[in-house]
Amino acid sequence: ILKIYGIDSAFFLVAENYIKIEKTPSDVSQPIKLIELNGADSLDLLELDGIGPVFAGRILKYKNLLGGYYSKLQLLEVYNFPPETFKKIENRIYADTLLLNKIRINYADYTQLLKHPYLNKKQTNELLTYRNKNGAFKNLEDVKKVFSSDSVTFRRLSPYLTCR
Repeated sequence: ILKIYGIDSAFFLVAENYIKIEKTPSDVSQPIKLIELNGADSLDLLELDGIGPVFAGRILKYKNLLGGYYSKLQLLEVYNFPPETFKKIENRIYADTLLLNKIRINYADYTQLLKHPYLNKKQTNELLTYRNKNGAFKNLEDVKKVFSSDSVTFRRLSPYLTCR
């Protein structure tokens, strides 16, 4: 206000208590846009700091292989994904587990099971052998028996399985 021609410091001191300057929309900080990983497309991912077209493509490809992300930490499993980039974006991303594509374990065939990145040939054969021997899996506890010696794989895989 003091830069306005004709206003001196004496006038400003008298008028100061009556001056109110409201913030304009450009002064107000924009809320951070959160990105849901399972519903995001490549344009959404490109908004994230450190994500270019190559990583956006890899994130989407891995999402499709998995059947969706149940945790944002799974981004660290994407080929060559830098932990530094994850640290920059972790507060801007989340995963909605309701959007996971689950494998119907009682109807899945060898090819469908083997496509999942958390299963190898041996584990896939063990699942199918158990199902053929004992009948349909009633719940995930039955599936857990197949992975009794590998609880880490079961923990990672269980969000993607359903016995329906």
